[in-house]
Amino acid sequence: MLGSAKQMIIRSRAIKHARLLLSHSSGTIRSVSKETGYHRNTVFRDLTIHLREADSQLYDLVQSRLAYNSAIKHLRGGEATRKRYSGNSPL
Repeated sequence: MLGSAKQMIIRSRAIKHARLLLSHSSGTIRSVSKETGYHRNTVFRDLTIHLREADSQLYDLVQSRLAYNSAIKHLRGGEATRKRYSGNSPL
């Protein structure tokens, strides 16, 4: 019985993380982690493992967002490097 209650808490947390990720246009696991206070690994595990059991349609939406974020992460990293070395900050 106790395990069942714990699973319900985890599933509801996974749904909360998924809705938060999808509510922001540029939502990332890191941004959800920062906003909720959970570790990035916990958020990732919730979105990839526990969400599938809780809500399969929401899981599909989240997986497409995570695939998009993965596809453009090299661009985001390049933008951060460009800003860092643009000459605005002294070396």
